[in-house]
Amino acid sequence: MRKLLYLFLALSVLAGCNKNSGKNGAGNPRTMFVYLGGDNNLDDEVYQKIDALCAGMSGVDGKMMIYQDHRQRGAYLYSVERTSEGSYKAIQVRSYGTQNSADPNVFRSAMNDALSHAPAESYGMLIFSHGSGWLPATTPELSAKSSYSPERPGTEVSRSIIQDGRDMMSVTDLATVMPSGVFDFIVLEACLMGDLATVYELSAKTRYILASPTEIFSPGFTDIYPAAVRYLYETVPSGLKSFGERYMSYWRSDPEYPYATIALYDCSKIGVLAEAVREPLAEATHYGTGDYIDNVQRFGRNKYYRCFLDLKQFVGQFSSDEEKARIEQALAQTVIYKDATPSFGPKSEDHFDITDYCGISVYPTPYEYPLLNREYRNTRLGRYVFSI
Repeated sequence: MRKLLYLFLALSVLAGCNKNSGKNGAGNPRTMFVYLGGDNNLDDEVYQKIDALCAGMSGVDGKMMIYQDHRQRGAYLYSVERTSEGSYKAIQVRSYGTQNSADPNVFRSAMNDALSHAPAESYGMLIFSHGSGWLPATTPELSAKSSYSPERPGTEVSRSIIQDGRDMMSVTDLATVMPSGVFDFIVLEACLMGDLATVYELSAKTRYILASPTEIFSPGFTDIYPAAVRYLYETVPSGLKSFGERYMSYWRSDPEYPYATIALYDCSKIGVLAEAVREPLAEATHYGTGDYIDNVQRFGRNKYYRCFLDLKQFVGQFSSDEEKARIEQALAQTVIYKDATPSFGPKSEDHFDITDYCGISVYPTPYEYPLLNREYRNTRLGRYVFSI
């Protein structure tokens, strides 16, 4: 059975990457920085992804830099280069030894090295690892409900984004070390990252985000990379939409796991959406239990089943007709592409139907998670919503 997938730049880099001063790409139109956080039970999968990414670079006008962290072999930085035979290969340019790839400072250092090695007129980022949306790196309330962990059964913690062994990086930490105005888009090949708090947290760092509101089944994007990498070098955002369409087409035809969701967010409009749902979300904290959560379309399974709900359907319970119209308009501006299969997950694995899909999830502040609710209020979105 398939397993689940589950800064600022140094001055030398900023000199070539700051949009305000013009990027100096020396003829390179775009560099993709790919961060493969595989120092976990996805360690072997990262090698498959590197091969697939290299295959996808054929005919592409641009550069790709790949950071890879492996459980046994350590961390490396590669540049994807064309060989004399015409194929593409990941050529090692840095060896870092043993690193904690969930450490924000490690992420920042690798990013700086990559962008220094391959300056460009435009930059895109792709992150692969385990993920669980906005959730903090450690969530005891969810851990107590979990019975599975490869390393320590019964003690699994929330994965947030980028897992290294038992360590995780939160989305807040990722945003802290990511520069503003450098990356035109971020592709998140990790579970549950298409949620309002995550997109809002990263909205000051990039214009577009491509992510999934649900889990991503292994091997994720691997099998589409050979044909779809080229879309990441096309005009934004149309190229990202094409990438998402290829992903959905692939998983719809999968004979065992025909389940997937994807959405493309225009981060420049996320403030409009946050403003439209602000009062309904604040009102919802008084109803954080029962039918107000359990009868709403969910995107999380197992221990996450009450943490990721359809934004439109959830806030609609607490919205006037006028507010609903504003929310609908804001969603249309923010979620510029979305797609989902009719259901998600095998029947024996907490399956659910997808009957409502606005393209973005929201955390509903369940009463039974007081610690998690407190963390939510401390996110960038939470501080905005609950300052009313």
